[in-house]
Amino acid sequence: MIFSSKKAFTALFFAAALWGCDSSDDSNASDGTGASTDSGFDVDSDFLTGDKENGQTCWMFDECQSGFCSIYQGAPDPGDGVCEDALPLGMIRIQGNVNNFENLEDIEGVTVEILPAMASVSDPTGAKPLGTAVSGADGRFELDLNTREPAIVKLGLVARASKEGFATSITGLVEPEVDPAQNLFPPAVRNHDVQLVPLETVQSWSEALGAEEALAQYLPLVDKGGIFVSLRNVETGQGYPGAQIVSQNPNSQAIVRYLNEGGESFNAEATTSTGKFVIIRPGIAERFIGVQDGETITHRPGTMGGATGAAYVNMLHVLP
Repeated sequence: MIFSSKKAFTALFFAAALWGCDSSDDSNASDGTGASTDSGFDVDSDFLTGDKENGQTCWMFDECQSGFCSIYQGAPDPGDGVCEDALPLGMIRIQGNVNNFENLEDIEGVTVEILPAMASVSDPTGAKPLGTAVSGADGRFELDLNTREPAIVKLGLVARASKEGFATSITGLVEPEVDPAQNLFPPAVRNHDVQLVPLETVQSWSEALGAEEALAQYLPLVDKGGIFVSLRNVETGQGYPGAQIVSQNPNSQAIVRYLNEGGESFNAEATTSTGKFVIIRPGIAERFIGVQDGETITHRPGTMGGATGAAYVNMLHVLP
C-alpha cells in the first residue's frame, strides 16, 4: 500500500509484488464466506490455491492445494518450501527472515513486531504490536495470529523491526485478499523478507541523491520518507540489471532513482547489477512493475508505500 504522508494512508506495499489485490470467489461455505470453518483453510479459489499436494516443494502459498506453503524466504528461494496443511480460516502463520538490506546477511536476535498497516503509518515506531517473534541464528522467525481480531484492520499487515545501527524498518507482508470485505487473510504471507537498512546506507543514499537539486526537498530519506526497494532474481537472490520500474498509474508523480555500480550515485534510466532503487513521492495505493525491453518481468505488481519516520522496505521478484 502506499502511504503518501505520515497521516495519509493507503494500502501497504508488498515486496516482490507482495500484495496482489485480486479477489476470490465465494462458494459452498458453511458461514457464507466461501470457506469452511471446520478445520484447515478451504477456499474454492484458483487465485489462492494451486495443484501441489502436501509434501511437494513450493515457493508461494497459492501453489498448494492446501493454500499454505511453509517457507521463510522469498529471494533467493531457499528451495526448502513445502506444501502443508493450513491453519483454520481466520488464522495466519507468519514465517519470515530478517536480513541486511545491503548484503542479505541473516540478522539474529531481532524482535519482529506485527502491526496493522494503518498503525504503521500513524505511529511507525510506537504503535502497539499484535504479536512478536525473535529472529534465530538463521534470521528466521515464526508466529501465528488470529486475523479476525478487531484490532487487525482489513488493509493489511506489516512487520516492524529495529536493531542498533539500523533504521527502524517497516515491511508489508500481506493483504486480506481472500475477502477484503470480511477481513479474511490467506493462511500465509506473500512477503517473507524483512530487511533492515543500515543507518550508514540511509545517510549515503541521502547524500548521493542530494546531488540532484530537485530532490533536496525529499531528503534526508526516512526523515522525509522514501522507499528502499530491490529488484531481485528469485533463484539467485542477486540484483536484476537493465530494468525500469514503471508505475501502473498513468498520472504518477513518483520519482524513481536507481543505484549505480559501486553504490555511490544514482541514475534515472535503469537498474544496475545492484538491483536497488529508491521511490520518492509515490501516490496513494500506487502499483509498480519491472519492465525490460517492453515486457513485464516481475512476478506480481508491487504496491509501494511509505511514510516519514521509518525505512519502508520492499522487494520485487523476477522469476527464472
